[in-house]
Parts: sequence; C-alpha cells; structure tokens
Amino acid sequence: MFTGTDFDFSTDYSAIATFEGIQADSVVVDSATQATATYTLGVPFVIEDTKAILSFLKDDATTEQVFAESEAAMGNDISITASTSSL
Repeated sequence: MFTGTDFDFSTDYSAIATFEGIQADSVVVDSATQATATYTLGVPFVIEDTKAILSFLKDDATTEQVFAESEAAMGNDISITASTSSL
C-alpha cells in the first residue's frame, strides 16, 4: 500500500507499482491519498534496503510520472478460519 497525497490523476493515466523490478499484477488507486498494489505470486525476500515505486503512465505511453518511491513494507495477511485446541 502506498500512502501520500494527490494520487487523483485523471483517467488518462494507469498506475504501475514495482518492487525489486517486479511489476504488480494490479494497482488500485483507493483515494487521493492511498494506492494498493497486489502481487499474485508474491515478491522476492530482500534483506537489503529497497524501495517500492509507484508511477503513473499516460495511456498514450509518452509520459511516465514517478510519483512515489518509498521504503518497502510488504504484507501478506493470513486468515485463520478454524483451529484445534491441541495445536
């Protein structure tokens, strides 16, 4: 998830997120202050400092605006639907 300001680009742009050179499968601009990137197959484990990059590509492919470059904080939430008392 990216947080910032002014993510309210017009419909002429597509959002693109990359992490360690891997492009997200989808990016949803949730609001002017938040965008969520989804990596269906995950991303590589990285020990060194790295950046996640959010950019907006103009649909005519002539202009790319790198909008946010931030310290990576990746999440992979788990959902527990059942449990056993002996575990």
